Amino acid sequence: MKKRAVLLSEKQWALLALLFPELKRRKDGRGRTWASNRACSLGILWVLRTGAR
Repeated sequence: MKKRAVLLSEKQWALLALLFPELKRRKDGRGRTWASNRACSLGILWVLRTGAR
């Protein structure tokens, strides 16, 4: 089984996390919860690294 590549270390994420706004919820609690900023960032980095469409 292949080992997954680490795209962002904890130290790197600590620096990047400061640039993102805090995730907000609607006051009435409706709707889907926001995806985490880290998960979205890792997805973007993965697409840039692999060249996937």
